Amino acid sequence: GYGWNQTSVAQMSAYALFPTTEWTTSAHNILLDLIIWNGIPIGIVIIAYFACWFLWLNQQAKETISIIAIMMVCTVLIHAMLEFPQRYAYFLLTCGFLLGIIQAQTPVLKGIVLNKQVLRLIWGVSLILLLAIWRDYNVYVTNSNLLFKNKQPNAEVLGSNQIFVLTQFEQRLKWIEMKPETTLSDADLAVWGNFVKNKATPYNLRKYAQLLAYNGKVEQAEQQIFILQHLYRQQITLAELLKNK
Repeated sequence: GYGWNQTSVAQMSAYALFPTTEWTTSAHNILLDLIIWNGIPIGIVIIAYFACWFLWLNQQAKETISIIAIMMVCTVLIHAMLEFPQRYAYFLLTCGFLLGIIQAQTPVLKGIVLNKQVLRLIWGVSLILLLAIWRDYNVYVTNSNLLFKNKQPNAEVLGSNQIFVLTQFEQRLKWIEMKPETTLSDADLAVWGNFVKNKATPYNLRKYAQLLAYNGKVEQAEQQIFILQHLYRQQITLAELLKNK
């Protein structure tokens, strides 16, 4: 598989063979997405596990509340076969809550009772994590705006400009700050190549084409130009891109 939420990487990896005019960040089908992300064997195991669990829950739904809850979850699942509601927290949290209601009403269900101190610890860690996510996101937004204004990304939130949890945003800041003329190893170019495949915006494709060209990878740079020409209908050549840097 290509990794969780890496549907775009799958598309870009095969773009030369199957060019399209739309950037795909989701397969618009949760089953296909799971197979793309995890590969066929693991994807099938995950699908089979949740299918068996859902069928079991459906059999346990005897009360009116459980029946209504299972119907609400089915609505989201049908939606997930055509779109991508699973990418939104308000769908995921709601479905998890409804599935929990159904399972909690099962008469014979073994479980464990957590100590109150453990529950308080979980709540405390969760609140700290939410605060860290809020802080990291604000650091990213503020500093990315500074970079696009050609200023130093030194804005601090809560006394620091470091990103601790949302490390993917730190990678984006490094990418925005990087000059196309930077000399990189083949391994580093491959890392940034995967980054661009997952975020195949015109800005990223143009910059990566420049980066490849300045590092002597002209053929790979032309591949980025091919994507720009077909995916975004941009009439541009590599020579023009390097000239207009």
